[in-house]
Amino acid sequence: ITKCGKKGAFLQLGNTTEPVQVCETEDGLILDFSDPSVQARYEQIITPEAQDAVSKVLSLALLEKPKRKKPSQQQSRTMQAPKIAPKPIPVVEKPNAAGQWKKCSPNKKPNCGLLHDTMSLEWGKFKDLVDELQADMDKADDEWEALSANLNTQLDMFAGQKGSCQTKMSETVASKNLLTEEKNEKDAQHHELEASYQKKMAICKARVEELLYTGVCATIQVRNEVMKSSKVSPPEKITDCDVKDWVPGQCSVACDNACPKKVGGVIDPFACGGTQTLTRSIVVKNNDFGVTCPSLKQRTRCGQFKCPVDCKMSKWSRWSACTKECETGTAQKTRSVLAKPKNGGQSCDSTVETRSCNVGSCDRDCKLQSWTAWGPCSMSCNPGNTPGFQERTRSVLVPIRGNGKCPNAKHVSRYQKRVCNEHRCRGDEVCVAKQDLIIALDASGSLRESGFKILRNFVVNLTSTYKAEYAGAEAVRLGVVLFGNGARQKDGTVSPAINVVGLTKNFAEVRKKVKA
Repeated sequence: ITKCGKKGAFLQLGNTTEPVQVCETEDGLILDFSDPSVQARYEQIITPEAQDAVSKVLSLALLEKPKRKKPSQQQSRTMQAPKIAPKPIPVVEKPNAAGQWKKCSPNKKPNCGLLHDTMSLEWGKFKDLVDELQADMDKADDEWEALSANLNTQLDMFAGQKGSCQTKMSETVASKNLLTEEKNEKDAQHHELEASYQKKMAICKARVEELLYTGVCATIQVRNEVMKSSKVSPPEKITDCDVKDWVPGQCSVACDNACPKKVGGVIDPFACGGTQTLTRSIVVKNNDFGVTCPSLKQRTRCGQFKCPVDCKMSKWSRWSACTKECETGTAQKTRSVLAKPKNGGQSCDSTVETRSCNVGSCDRDCKLQSWTAWGPCSMSCNPGNTPGFQERTRSVLVPIRGNGKCPNAKHVSRYQKRVCNEHRCRGDEVCVAKQDLIIALDASGSLRESGFKILRNFVVNLTSTYKAEYAGAEAVRLGVVLFGNGARQKDGTVSPAINVVGLTKNFAEVRKKVKA
């Protein structure tokens, strides 16, 4: 198609067996070639701008020139698109043979090797997808197992704490009941002792009053009245003895658990306890006319009460696990009461102690281990522009927590690489490093026979660059496996690789079996 100025275009059809058809589409008029190759070439080289130009040229070429009419008012406002009657296309009974070369035919024999490789690649692709999905499922399952184990651990911890609290509650209730029982017993003893005390004190008070006011005070008053008429010992010359109060000495027993002891259903104050000596000193000594001093010593009962029992507690347990891994948790240690206090003994101290733990933030960066030693050089010499290199790494010692940060495995803080063995290769280098080398030889159909021969000869030549022994020491052992043989198992999987020769130091045998 050649554009001719501004008023036309020239369409050169060439030597075509069938005429070019003009078809009307939604995008305008287009050309339709009967030859598929020409049609494909046409669609390949034409641009959208050129397609628009072709559509306009075809419209101008196929439209008849209309007669001049005076346009009506409505026609002046609205332009009607011309209608083109498409040229009828004859019915074709059989498809064009020139365009059938791309269709599948059972008579054509495919390249089975390439087909097998294609199907193997497809099988491998979907197998990889299955493996990736299985890996994701296993990972999710592992995460669930870890979460479940963590939750179960927390449940066990809470169950333990609940059991501990219930045990403490039971101990507290038992202690309360025991103390209530002891209190009731003490109240009964108190009432009994109080009644006995009041009764005895009433007797003692009456006796003291009798002795004091009748036996002493009244006698002294009578004496003083009588002695007023005496010229030898008038009252002013009489000096009576005066003593201090009693001072108790140490009791023979500190306490006696047998008290109070009843004899005939009545508490006997002399049946239990110990004794002690009461002493008192003279304040004013009497003269010959006064009352003489009373006894300055006297024994009495003492220690007539039960011995006190102090609280006895077990040793502290170890600190429990922290309730939180970060942001401040608590840990506890406990101890139990072995013997409760009695009879005014020392009371029990706290059975639980709590301390804060893991006060650090939940966001923790990872901690790295030290650098590993430099690994072996990847190449013994430089064959061109690819010298060898050595690597060393740092693995994660403590993982991150929360929103912590950790460099990836290839970050400069975890991975380092340096050049080594930069000297040029001479071509006669041999490998003498002690190693076991398995050469995997590809036998898939994609190589074809010529490619497989090249690869096989390369393996044969490669074996000559290794030494089984060097300087009297073992060096290299070689083995060869053949994979991609194309055999398929009954379960649909590809057969495993063939072991051509196992690890051996006989390199001549290796070369012989590879050539075979």
